[in-house]
Amino acid sequence: MEITAIEKKTFEAMQQRFEMFTKQVKTLCGENQDKEKWLTGNDICRLLHISPRTLQAYRDNGT
Repeated sequence: MEITAIEKKTFEAMQQRFEMFTKQVKTLCGENQDKEKWLTGNDICRLLHISPRTLQAYRDNGT
């Protein structure tokens, strides 16, 4: 087992950055929780300017 020592200031800076990161993730995840409207296949085709056949090909290919 290897032990790595770091300065207290460095550890606290890393901890602060990690806390900021977790807050951002929670904020981003929270933004989409209220949305219950799902797009239809026609909506997707219209938004992406593709045909229903192309959309199905994307689904089949996992694109």
